[in-house]
Amino acid sequence: MTFTKQKPAGNATYDVVLKGDLTPFEGTFSTDSFNQPIADSGFKLGGYNPEDYYQNRTTVFPAITKNGYWNGIASHDKFAIDSSDLPKMVNHYYEVHLHGTNTGANNATLTFYLVPPNVYGPDGITSDDRRVFFVVHSGKSTLLKYQADD
Repeated sequence: MTFTKQKPAGNATYDVVLKGDLTPFEGTFSTDSFNQPIADSGFKLGGYNPEDYYQNRTTVFPAITKNGYWNGIASHDKFAIDSSDLPKMVNHYYEVHLHGTNTGANNATLTFYLVPPNVYGPDGITSDDRRVFFVVHSGKSTLLKYQADD
């Protein structure tokens, strides 16, 4: 048996994050508390009908994209990586600062922790899945849940 401090090779694909490419963490986020108001509205929230939601044609769900973050439910906030503030490795996961790029984002800066599989996250837990934590104003982080395909 050989012991090493080197990261598992499987996580090497996540290092593109350090160059500003968030592709390994791309996805849409959703929770029951987020989805319930949509269902209660008869799927009329944001002017979308049920088929728009079922066919994933909406832009309301928060999502990480290749170079940023989108939240369309309230004010269509768009955030992107600034080349002068690239992600950093912290405790084997990535700390990412995203800067507002439109009026909906109100020049705000958001912080996320992107945690590859089998790496301890800010919650002290490891998982077989990639995980995303959003850092709220108090400095605490909250786990975002990727939207299930169904």
